[in-house]
Amino acid sequence: MIDIFDHRCSLINKQGICHQCTELNGIFNPQQDAQEALVRIQMVRDAQNESKEQLFDLRLKILRELDPFESGAAELQLHHLEHNRQVMEAYLDEES
Repeated sequence: MIDIFDHRCSLINKQGICHQCTELNGIFNPQQDAQEALVRIQMVRDAQNESKEQLFDLRLKILRELDPFESGAAELQLHHLEHNRQVMEAYLDEES
């Protein structure tokens, strides 16, 4: 992955903030911006009135609502998961 994504992916380079996946999700999932805005509004409203435990529960709710199988970007996300599986299998084969 390093050879392929070097100088293109902040995650691989371990530098800066990654925007590439966010941009791709925006292209394949046009409802993403509206959903993010709704979540931010809810979080800001709740942050003023809730305890840390309740805010943690709200963040978990956001994570649970992410669905790589049914979202508009499902095909891309499943491709990434499959690629990761292949890379891990190749790495384990090299180690043994």
